[in-house]
Amino acid sequence: MPPVPYIALALMLSLSACSAWSPVENFTSAPSETESVAMALAKGDLTKNPKSRAQAAQTLMALGARPADNTTPDLAELWAKKASDDAMAPVYRGRILGPAYRNGSIVPGSAAATHQLFLAGHVAQVSVSASKGARLNLAVTDSKGKAICQISVGSPVGSCKWIPTFSERFEVTIGNLGPKNARYYLAVN
Repeated sequence: MPPVPYIALALMLSLSACSAWSPVENFTSAPSETESVAMALAKGDLTKNPKSRAQAAQTLMALGARPADNTTPDLAELWAKKASDDAMAPVYRGRILGPAYRNGSIVPGSAAATHQLFLAGHVAQVSVSASKGARLNLAVTDSKGKAICQISVGSPVGSCKWIPTFSERFEVTIGNLGPKNARYYLAVN
């Protein structure tokens, strides 16, 4: 048999192996942990229903989400205390380092920034959820100022995912592009 069919078969097999690779942002169509945290923060903050707020608190606790800094209140704890539903299931904390969150309000034309440490070789993700009608910009830069991700965020959530080459601090900036004050909910993992 001539060598051409073997070469064609080898080429076909090697190309089919390449097509199995998918970029980081296409791992799954289901919300990631970080996106789930951002959506739970928005749901808990915007609802007036105590049961929905308790569910949002339970979601945050189950995912291990906690405030990213000392100025952000522990919303899961606050909402769980305020909720009148005493039948909340116990929380399972399976991860030592889970998602962290931060929330705030940004005046038009301004930005909020935070520095976060991400580990080399592990998928890093930043998600932001905006108040209804808000137009936000999410940007991530590395320690040298190189842009990693920049997206416009409307509703319900926008995310940046990447795999850092080195363990280092990244700056996460959320800008308000709209004409009104905008509330945001930032989740990092």
